[in-house]
Amino acid sequence: MDEDTTMAPTLSLDEIISVGRDIQNRSSRRVGAKVVEDRYFKEYFGVCPLVVSIVWNLLAQHDLIPEKGEIKHLLWALVFF
Repeated sequence: MDEDTTMAPTLSLDEIISVGRDIQNRSSRRVGAKVVEDRYFKEYFGVCPLVVSIVWNLLAQHDLIPEKGEIKHLLWALVFF
């Protein structure tokens, strides 16, 4: 892998949860407690936000994210698993 290749930005767990809430059509409705938010996220996507972050970073590290790939695309893929 070349040193000058552009990697996807690292996303915080809050950013991943925010995109996940948008996909769940709950972007304006925050449950409040982090434990509850994490549970809703895991129920919907099948994994916790930390796993999504790890997978996203591994994809970026190995240059496997398409040019216009976004975290929402990974989350949508998880919905259909």
